[in-house]
Amino acid sequence: MTAKSRLFLYSAAIALFLLASGLLIRWGEGFPKRIGAAVRAYEAGARDRVAGYDERPVLTYGQKHIPRLIGEKEKKPSFWIWGDSWAISWAEAIEELADEYEVSGRESAMPGCRPVYDINNSYNYPQQKDTADGCRIMNDAALELIEKSDIRHIVIIAFYGTDIDRSKGADSENGDQPAVDGPAERPGSSGGRATTREVFTRLVKELTKNGKTVWALAPVPRYAEPVPELLVKAVKKGDPIETLGMKTTQFERSAAPVMEMYHEAEKYGLRILPISPKICGGDYCALADRRGSFYMDDYHLSVYGTRYFRDSLRPVFEEISRR
Repeated sequence: MTAKSRLFLYSAAIALFLLASGLLIRWGEGFPKRIGAAVRAYEAGARDRVAGYDERPVLTYGQKHIPRLIGEKEKKPSFWIWGDSWAISWAEAIEELADEYEVSGRESAMPGCRPVYDINNSYNYPQQKDTADGCRIMNDAALELIEKSDIRHIVIIAFYGTDIDRSKGADSENGDQPAVDGPAERPGSSGGRATTREVFTRLVKELTKNGKTVWALAPVPRYAEPVPELLVKAVKKGDPIETLGMKTTQFERSAAPVMEMYHEAEKYGLRILPISPKICGGDYCALADRRGSFYMDDYHLSVYGTRYFRDSLRPVFEEISRR
C-alpha cells in the first residue's frame, strides 16, 4: 500500500470517527429533550410535599395538642380532619376545597398516629416510648375536643395497615401493624388489648351516637419503593408507565382488610370516600400522568396527586354547603 493510500484510509477513518462522535453528541443533546421533561417532573414528585410536612410536631408527655386551623379564622368551623401523615399530605388540597366552598375546619394529625382512642400507638415507634405516647395524647385530646365541639363532619384520613386483626404485639422488623394496646377507659370498651378493627368500629359508633357524621378516605396502593424513583427508572429505560403500577386486582386484595373494616363501620354510619376507582380505574393503578407523579414516596400522595384526586373529598364539602 502506498503512502498516499494509507493517508487516504487514515483520513477516512478520522472522518468516520468525527461523524460518529457528532451523531452521538447530537443524540445525547436530543435525549434529555425527549425524556428530560418527564424525568424532571417525576423526580420533582419526591419533593412535592405540603409545606412544613417534615416539621409537623410530634407530641411528648407534658405537651398539649392544638388543632391546626383550616380556612378563614372568621368562619365557624364545620369539619374536622383527623389522621396521620396521610392527612398531612392532603393539607393543600383540603385548604383549596375549604376556600372554594368558603368554609373552615380543624385538623388533628401527627405522623404515624392513626385515629383511635385510649391507646398507645407503640408499634409506630418501638424504640421511642415518649413519641409513641404522643399518639395517645393527640388522639385522646382530639376525640375530647371533637365531642365537645358542635362540628358535625369528622373526616378520617389515615393509612391503616392491612394487619388490623392481630391481638398480639407486632414484629417491628417486618413492618406488620399490631393490635393497639393500653387501657380502654371509655364506657362499653372491652379493656386491655384490642385489634385496630375493634377500636375503629367503637370509635365510629361513639362519634355517630353523639350526632357526628364520620367519613373515611379509602386507601391507595402502597409500593415497595418510592414511586418517583420507579417512574424515573421506567422513563430512562423506555418502559411504559401505564402498566408500571400495581394491578387493580392485586390492590383490591391487599386493601380488602381495611375496606372490610370500613364496611363493618358503615353499619354505624361511616361514610366511605372512595379514591381507588379514580386511581385504579383500569387494569393497572395509575402512578402518574405526563405532568407529574401522583405520589411523593411509596404511599403518600404528592401535592399534585392530592389536587388531582381532590374530588374524592368533595362530597364532604357538598354536604356542608347544603346545610
